[in-house]
Amino acid sequence: MIKIIDNFLDDNIHKSLESELTKSTFPWYCIKNITTDDNDNFAFFHQFVEDSKINSDRYEDLILPVINKIVSDNLIDTKYVCDRIKANLYTNQGKQIKHNFHIDTEQKHIVALYSVNENNGYTELETGEKIESKRNRLTIFDGSMKHKSVTQNNTNFRINYNFNFMVGDND
Repeated sequence: MIKIIDNFLDDNIHKSLESELTKSTFPWYCIKNITTDDNDNFAFFHQFVEDSKINSDRYEDLILPVINKIVSDNLIDTKYVCDRIKANLYTNQGKQIKHNFHIDTEQKHIVALYSVNENNGYTELETGEKIESKRNRLTIFDGSMKHKSVTQNNTNFRINYNFNFMVGDND
């Protein structure tokens, strides 16, 4: 099951997130493989949460607005806890590049993708469904579904958040 919610955040909150993520002072880090078996591609990322621990001083202003809305709208069952959150930035390489299919973790989880900007990049599911990168769109799907990112070639960059919600310890 895939749930897509357009215009997820209030427009002013979304504009603030987008503005902060595109400032020259925002710390992006290079990753040389998009997936474990993909040695030819790269992207930039910012790890906000890893193993349920906050890993960024930008968590409160750039992540909490999204998490709070997910929780307040009851979009993910309370038995799930957010174990990993990262932002991805894909640069325009003059053509669309399809990365390898993967799952984010072997543990039972739910993926929530939040598109920061609109572009012709997308996330493709192994079923063939394509989740377009539409500004301020939240997409939720079962983490056991293999998926892959596809870069854009009509904007300078594609930015999205990837949230992994795992079943909590008490279940």
